[in-house]
Amino acid sequence: MKKFLFYLGLVLTSVAQVTWASFLLIQGVVLPLTVFYLWAVGAQLKFRQKAGMAFAGGVLLDTLGSGTFGRHTLALLMAVGVMELIETRTLYGRWVSRSAALAAAIFLYVGTLRLI
Repeated sequence: MKKFLFYLGLVLTSVAQVTWASFLLIQGVVLPLTVFYLWAVGAQLKFRQKAGMAFAGGVLLDTLGSGTFGRHTLALLMAVGVMELIETRTLYGRWVSRSAALAAAIFLYVGTLRLI
């Protein structure tokens, strides 16, 4: 049941990012709702589950949105990878490492989408 709810939340945030988040531009950048969602549920999941959710969310974003197929998938997988790397390899407090992981993931996600 827990896994079903996580994937339902992923579908809802992916649909929200494609449909109405494109109107919430901040400095010309679309709000990455899927990255926020993966960060929020990331504390409860293992890396393989997060990577699977990032892949599924990326394919869903690529299918629903316009643009090159595969760019959201690549960007989300890279964002989840850097989130996991920072959260597991830092020596600082838990909230500091989670906040730094979110900032790095958003930066990498937006940067990857801009480059592709």
